[in-house]
Amino acid sequence: MLDNRSYVTQRGADPGETGIETDRGYPEVMSDPSCPSGVCGADVPALVGSVLTGTGLTLAQAAAALERGEAPPLTDVQRRLVEDWAQQRIALR
Repeated sequence: MLDNRSYVTQRGADPGETGIETDRGYPEVMSDPSCPSGVCGADVPALVGSVLTGTGLTLAQAAAALERGEAPPLTDVQRRLVEDWAQQRIALR
């Protein structure tokens, strides 16, 4: 069973075409070749409404925790969602 942390990384290939990690700490490409549609039925969604699945935290709570330097138990996909949410909030100010 795959989860949001299941990524295939290919060492030695072009960085733009692999799952090589970015400076933010998550893979550049968030896909799994065994799931060509990108949506696998066995996976739990990373976000339901504004609640991050499996954490009990909302996007706002997780963003505040990251801002305080805490390390909430987020998958790579959830961390990216939280970072994107926080960037949108900053842009609206």
